Amino acid sequence: MTAETARTDEPLLRVDGLHVVFGTGARTRSAVHGIDLSIKPGEVVGIVGESGSGKSLTALAIMELLPRGARIGSGAVFFDGVDLLKLSPAALNQRRGRDIAMIFQDPLTALNPAIPVGKQIFDSLRTHQPQLGRSGATARVEELLNLVGIAHPKERMRAYASELSGGMRQRVMIALAVASGPKLLIADEPTTALDVTVQAQIIAMLDHIRRELGLSILFISHNLDLVAEICDRVYVMYAGRVVEQADVVTLFETPRHPYTRQLLRCIPRLSDSTGPMPTIPGLPPQIGQLPPGCSFAPRCDQATDQCGTGRPPVWREHGHMAACWRIGR
Repeated sequence: MTAETARTDEPLLRVDGLHVVFGTGARTRSAVHGIDLSIKPGEVVGIVGESGSGKSLTALAIMELLPRGARIGSGAVFFDGVDLLKLSPAALNQRRGRDIAMIFQDPLTALNPAIPVGKQIFDSLRTHQPQLGRSGATARVEELLNLVGIAHPKERMRAYASELSGGMRQRVMIALAVASGPKLLIADEPTTALDVTVQAQIIAMLDHIRRELGLSILFISHNLDLVAEICDRVYVMYAGRVVEQADVVTLFETPRHPYTRQLLRCIPRLSDSTGPMPTIPGLPPQIGQLPPGCSFAPRCDQATDQCGTGRPPVWREHGHMAACWRIGR
C-alpha cells in the first residue's frame, strides 16, 4: 500500500490549541501558544522555523516527552480519534513505538552505545511483536536494515553505534523507528549533523519508506530545501506560534507572511556565492518575553504601528493560512 492509496479526508493526527509552558504559578512562561495542526494518513507535513521557534517542543509534546521543567498547559492531541493527553502512562507507552515513533536529531546519543545496533532493533521487535519469535525477529532486522539502505546488513547488525558513520547511524535510527510498523513517524531535524550529500540520501530514503509502508511523517527542519523535497504541506512557526500554513508548492511560490518570505530569501543559491549570505536581522524573542502585537514585528521590514497593537488577524483562502496585519492590503 502506498502513501497515495492510504490517504483519506480524516486526519490521523490532529493537534488542537496546544500550549507548552515552563515553570509554575507566577513564574509560568509560555513557549508554544495554541498550536493547531493536522496530518492525514500517508501525508508528509513539515514544521519549519528558526531555532527556538517551538518546532521540537511541539513534537515532544505530541509524544509527551517534554524536557524537565516543561509541561502541556492546555490543548488536545488526537491520534486515530483518541486524545493521547488523556491516556494513562501505560496506555500511552503502548502507543509510543508501536503506533507513533520518533527519530531524534542525534542518533549517537539516542542509540545505546553498549549494545549492537541489530540487537537494539531486535529487542524492539520482540517487545512490540512477540509473535515473530527469535528467528523471525532476526530476519526482520535484516529486512529493515536493507530497507533503509544499509549494505551487508548481517555484518552491520553486530556493529556498535560508535563504529558507524553519522549517516549510517541515522539509517539505523530510522530502521529502529519503523520496526514495529507505526502509522506516524516524527522526524525531528533528522539530517542536522550530516553533510549535504548524506542529507539528500536520508530524505530520499525517508520518502521511499513512507511510500513503501504507507507512513505519515511529521518532518521538522530549519532547512527549507529539504522540506521542499519531501513535504506535502508546511507549517511555519515563529516564537511558538504558527504564522503560515499551506501546501508546499503554494508556500514556496506565493508565501504571504513576511517571515516566510524572509526564510525563503535565506536559502543559499549559487548566484549569491560572491556576496554575503542573506539573513533576517535581529533575534527571535526569548520564551516569556513576547512583544505586544505581532511577535515578528520588531524584525519585519514591512511592519507598521498597527503591527504592535494586537495579535494579527488570521487570513485563510483555499487551504492557505497566514497571520499578518498587511495581508489583503
